[in-house]
Amino acid sequence: MESDENTEVAQDASVHANNAPPEPAADEGVSTDEGAPQMPPIDVYGLLKTTVSLLSNGAWAWMGLTPSPFTGEMDRDLDQAKVAIDSVTYLVAQIESHLDDESRREMQNVVSMLRVNYVQQLSNR
Repeated sequence: MESDENTEVAQDASVHANNAPPEPAADEGVSTDEGAPQMPPIDVYGLLKTTVSLLSNGAWAWMGLTPSPFTGEMDRDLDQAKVAIDSVTYLVAQIESHLDDESRREMQNVVSMLRVNYVQQLSNR
């Protein structure tokens, strides 16, 4: 009986000696729940599109036109709105050549609408 216990302890020690999780086999991939949607791999352009969306939402809020996504309050800070709009404009310029026509038009429309509303808010100061 004692030798069986020693064998189990030795096996456990060898399994836990390397604290890293076991590597999946090359053809195994990452397992997911059956039926669960899988997220497509994100590239830098998708990440930048998401960033544009976050910044534009912030810009609307900082112009005082929508509740803040961060606080839920109606806040107005045109200096922050300008930085957000300038950032959106720059990011859209960086990614537009990698977008399809529809997405490109949508992004350009976002920039235009933000700029027009910013100018209107400046005149309402």
